[in-house]
Amino acid sequence: MKHGKSKRGSTTSEYKTWLSMIQRCTNPKRDSYKHYGGRGIQVCQRWKNSYTNFLVDMGKKPDKSMTLERVNNDLGYTPDNCIWANRSRQVANTRKKTNNTSGFVGVSFNKQKQKWVSYISVDKKTVYLGAYLKLSNALFARNNYVIANGLDFKGYRVQSYEVENQ
Repeated sequence: MKHGKSKRGSTTSEYKTWLSMIQRCTNPKRDSYKHYGGRGIQVCQRWKNSYTNFLVDMGKKPDKSMTLERVNNDLGYTPDNCIWANRSRQVANTRKKTNNTSGFVGVSFNKQKQKWVSYISVDKKTVYLGAYLKLSNALFARNNYVIANGLDFKGYRVQSYEVENQ
């Protein structure tokens, strides 16, 4: 394989992933740059300079539907911080929105309702989980949804909280 080409001459999915990773971290003309390079997310030199090194460290995708994920979204693309992940895990491992008022992903305070609103994004759709008087109840609702739908992993589930009466 040379420069991401398969034996039949087409570009491999892993090569496209590598190229896209480089572009979103280094090319200010890309729309996604503001979420990556613009935030200081970088590609380690080992990968930035060599697709072969990237492929040696990451291996081929276990399944062609998987995508490259940074385990810690505040760190760059390095062998220690990247895995191949399915769409559910990718969607789950998102950073807090800039207007987040709770400090937790998927829970924010709605000024109009004067309640804590709990939500989660699954398959590019936002699922509304309810509005609660207590932050702990909104967090509990989100946790229950995560567990009930098998989405439980460290980047998705928030800490346990005692449930209070609404």
